Amino acid sequence: MFTSRTRTAVITGTLTLTAALLGAAPAGATPTGAPDPVAAQAVPTAGVSVVNTYNNRCLTAMGTFSGASAQLWDCTGEARQKWTVNWVYTPIGAYYELRNSASGLCLDADLNTIGSNGTRAQVWECLGTVQTNQHWRFEPATNQADVYRLRTQYNGRCLDGQYQQLGGNGGRVQLWDCYGDGQVNQLWKVA
Repeated sequence: MFTSRTRTAVITGTLTLTAALLGAAPAGATPTGAPDPVAAQAVPTAGVSVVNTYNNRCLTAMGTFSGASAQLWDCTGEARQKWTVNWVYTPIGAYYELRNSASGLCLDADLNTIGSNGTRAQVWECLGTVQTNQHWRFEPATNQADVYRLRTQYNGRCLDGQYQQLGGNGGRVQLWDCYGDGQVNQLWKVA
């Protein structure tokens, strides 16, 4: 004879077995395709400098208005060279927005030219989860601590310091096809 306690145990056991057979994740597990929150915390987050490894110059917002270009300048520690890295949920993995400390605007790939190599990097009003040209994946470089390729969610191209302008201050920052660890103008130290 079943008591209410026995019925509860049988129902609970049946539900647990059914969930196991159907492949349900345990409570607190990250759903398939969702970003791993541990990985999302691996990148430094507040008041960081983003430094190009080719010339050791800082990613710098050249204004506090939407559309101001991002360029490479000697690192001075000023607010326009500091960024807050915020995790952004996307169904395809961990991406981040980089919010400039001086303006509160986000690092953005110019949508007017985003279909080709050479797309200008700029700052723009942060538009959240829908603006994939403001989402960046931090891909660790091989055998280099705290060095990353920053790949945009929009088209998979990498943040790139333009080679022809890397000799001095004011170097252009753009999107370009990603070429791996050998392309040091596409590698960035985040600290």
